[in-house]
Amino acid sequence: MADTSSITTNNLEKEWAVLVECASPQRCAPHLSERLQDSFDWRELLARAEQQGVLGLLAEQLKNLNPAPQAEIREAVYEWQRRHTVFTLSLTAEMFRLLEHFAALGIEALVTKGPVLSVRCYGDPGMRQYGDVDLIVRDKDIQRSTEAMIALGYMSKVPVAAIQASKIPGEYIFRKPNAHVLIEFHTERTFRYHPRALQIENLFERRAFVTIDGRDVPALSLEDELILICVHGAKHFWERLMWIADVAALISLKHAPALDWDRVVAVAREAGAERILRLGLRLASDVLGADLPAHLEPGIRSDRAV
Repeated sequence: MADTSSITTNNLEKEWAVLVECASPQRCAPHLSERLQDSFDWRELLARAEQQGVLGLLAEQLKNLNPAPQAEIREAVYEWQRRHTVFTLSLTAEMFRLLEHFAALGIEALVTKGPVLSVRCYGDPGMRQYGDVDLIVRDKDIQRSTEAMIALGYMSKVPVAAIQASKIPGEYIFRKPNAHVLIEFHTERTFRYHPRALQIENLFERRAFVTIDGRDVPALSLEDELILICVHGAKHFWERLMWIADVAALISLKHAPALDWDRVVAVAREAGAERILRLGLRLASDVLGADLPAHLEPGIRSDRAV
């Protein structure tokens, strides 16, 4: 009788090798094609890719696979991409609407993760898997922001009365009834997983703009975004490959603007997140083969706790 546990382990190793290859900034098309010729359950591979948040990256690589996967798999991937594209387009359109509305009210907001990070890392707002838009506002503006969202037809998880009483949730969540639209607001008081209190004015001073569909979207600087996604990954114990892939992609950007590593270190120190940063960078290198900055690599690799 065959040892089913060893067969399952072998399949998992094959599937994981494919996902790692797709998520790596150093991915090699011939190498990936070779891995995809292995025998494994395609349905299980797609399910695992979606679970790990990298189905978009896998789908992109399957377009150029030779020989192409069977028609059933191609159709499943196409259907997922179609639904994901429709969803991300609607969510991005809503993001534009909210930013315009908030600008008219004089409320400054920055977008983090979501479509902005997808464009920065992969050049396409629909390449990452995400289910909401994350906006950063000042704590002093959160009551006005909540009232504005309610006026736009959103339901607030946190009542205005609770905000007035200074009850601070993990984040301020807004849902639109009868629509799959979720908006999360974060302030300097909800970033509780940062080791040190976040200096939100510094985030606004260092802001950058990311162009999506011809519009300039206010966002965190690249350096602040890197620290934030490392803290987010650490908060969730790096349990999804997507979070490591985002770090690997962000530190591997070849086009301008590139990361200012002196500023990265300064921002990490400001947030008390130096070790969290080193861990994120070490994972990006060890798991996905991302190149580390030469002057920081010795410190990263010599940190025994990391």
